Amino acid sequence: MAEVKFKPNPKAADEIAATPEMSEVLASYARKIADRANATLDDEPGYLVSSEEGRTQTSGPWVDRVYAATAHAQNSNARHNTLLRSMGMG
Repeated sequence: MAEVKFKPNPKAADEIAATPEMSEVLASYARKIADRANATLDDEPGYLVSSEEGRTQTSGPWVDRVYAATAHAQNSNARHNTLLRSMGMG
């Protein structure tokens, strides 16, 4: 069997990350995480999504964050690791 060589191209990865399509994919993923986390709360949505332009080269052109906006969500996240579990990591 022939050996396959792979040479990463960082510029191509940066170009892909800067596309509107990739930004929408990441925003959709963040919304799904927030929806799963909010499903664990009894009352109003406590987990929100924020999108902002990235500040450094390593963070990419856009950054989507899911955060606990209410005291109830903050306490729930601290006690149950809700955000990690919503990402499938716990």
